[in-house]
Amino acid sequence: MDLTATERVLVHLHAFWNAPEPGRERTQAGIAEGAKILRSHVPRALQALQEEGLVDSQDARLRGHTRKVRVYGLTEAGVRRARQLV
Repeated sequence: MDLTATERVLVHLHAFWNAPEPGRERTQAGIAEGAKILRSHVPRALQALQEEGLVDSQDARLRGHTRKVRVYGLTEAGVRRARQLV
């Protein structure tokens, strides 16, 4: 079964849904690499998932970086949906 880009993003983020600290995997660049989609497609997929209430975002400092970056994570509904896909 082929997954859509948004489904791949959900499955990718599911692996990090309970991580204690945000990592690069939860940034747009990390999502693009992990979900194997083009970096330019990530914002569109994330926006659709946020509108559905499956993903939320926050600004955080990653270890080793001085600037804050936006990181994404699954909501409870997002975790449930990702588990269905996995």
